[in-house]
Amino acid sequence: MNTIPFELPGFRIQAIDVHDQTLVIRAQSIATKSCCPDCGTPSSRVHSSYTRSPRDIPCNGRAVQLVLGVRRFRCLNAYCPRTTFAERLPHLVPLRGQRTHRLTNVLREIAFALGGEAGQRIQVHLRMNWSADTLLRITRATPLDAVRAPT
Repeated sequence: MNTIPFELPGFRIQAIDVHDQTLVIRAQSIATKSCCPDCGTPSSRVHSSYTRSPRDIPCNGRAVQLVLGVRRFRCLNAYCPRTTFAERLPHLVPLRGQRTHRLTNVLREIAFALGGEAGQRIQVHLRMNWSADTLLRITRATPLDAVRAPT
């Protein structure tokens, strides 16, 4: 079984395991090169690799833990102050993020509908175990819509 019921763009699924009501999906990035975030120079020279483990929305009553293999590249620009950089996953996980954009959007909807404490109580039944404070942080980080000037 190497298929999942949602998209994981830019990754090849390596393994899917179930551990204590958690679906663990191991995937490897298929990108052959990445651009330096400082100077924008593309590089295909791999320095090393590591894993990121963000959480995703639950699937079939199980919490989902992604284990994503990503690489560090060497910047080929001799004048760039950054010698190595990690490939970014802006379409899936924010920089230094612990959860996917999809999970954050679901948590935001729960937080705006129910608030912190009530949202925390209901999400336990949905296999999303985030604190009430996290829900409130997500609402505070949400940008406000532009307010039109009265006429």
